[in-house]
Amino acid sequence: MAFIDLNTKHSSSFFIPVTDLVIIGAGAAGILLSIKLSRQGKSVLLLESGHFGEDEKKQALNEVQQTGKILNNAISGRKRAVGGTTIAWGGQSLPFTSIDFEKREWVQNSGWPVSYEEMTKYYEEANAFMGVDNMNYTTDILPHILPNDPGIDPSIFDLHVSKWANQPNFYLLYKDELEKNVTVIYNAHVISIQKKEDVVDFITLSNFEDNIFKTDVKTLIIAAGTIETIRTLLNNNLENHSGWLGKNFMDHPCIEAGTIEVKNAYRVQRFFNTHTFKGRKYSIGAH
Repeated sequence: MAFIDLNTKHSSSFFIPVTDLVIIGAGAAGILLSIKLSRQGKSVLLLESGHFGEDEKKQALNEVQQTGKILNNAISGRKRAVGGTTIAWGGQSLPFTSIDFEKREWVQNSGWPVSYEEMTKYYEEANAFMGVDNMNYTTDILPHILPNDPGIDPSIFDLHVSKWANQPNFYLLYKDELEKNVTVIYNAHVISIQKKEDVVDFITLSNFEDNIFKTDVKTLIIAAGTIETIRTLLNNNLENHSGWLGKNFMDHPCIEAGTIEVKNAYRVQRFFNTHTFKGRKYSIGAH
C-alpha cells in the first residue's frame, strides 16, 4: 500500500489493483471509511482527483450550475485534495440538538427518520476519530472553563460548547496509517462508472496528463461530498428514483433575530471567545 501519483503513470504500463472496496473521494468521509475498513482487514483503494494541496486546475472541476439561491462557496468551499475540506476547516465539532430531529408543526417537512439518541453513539465515534474528547457538550466541560455562574437564564438560553480538534487535517492526522494500510491514488479523476445489470462492474479514471485507466470494482463507495457525489450519480445515470437528486441544497442559514445591548462588550467577547482545558480548545455558544 502507498500513495501513488497517477500523473506519473501511463495506462499502457500501470494497472490499478483490484481491492475489496473502492472509495471515491479522500476527504473526511473517505479517509474515515478507509481507516475503519482497513482495520477490519479489508483491502481498500482510495481515489482522489486532487493531490496534497489546493490548486486552480483541480478546483476548476468544482464548477456547477445553480438555478436557485446562489451558494457562494459552492466552488471555493470544496477542496479537491487528499484531506478534502479538512485541509481548510478549523476542526470544530458541535452536534445537532434533540429538537433538530423532531417533527415540529410550524416547520414544513420537519422530523428525521432517526432520533438524537440513535445518533449519540456515532457522535462519540466521530469525536474519537477527529481527536476530540468524548465529554458531553454542556455539563462535563462548562464547569471547567466557567469558574463563575454567568447568570444566563437556562429557561431562555441553552448554553453549550463546541470542541476544536488539535489537528483538523485528516490527511496529516492519518497519513502514516493510510500509507501503511490503504492504496491511495491521487490526481485520479473518475470519469465514468459502468454497471453490469444492477451492479457496478468497473470505473474509468483519468489523470491530468490525458491518460485513461480502468479498474474492476467489487464494492464501490462514493464519498466525494454532497455536491460531487450527487453529480457523479447523475452523470452516470445512477440511483435517481425519487427525482430529488441535485435539488434543495442549502448553505448555513443565517438569521438576524435581534440585538443584545451590553454594558461591557469586552467582557462579553471574552466570555464567548475560545477557552482551553487540558490543552484542548472550546468555544461557548448559546441558543
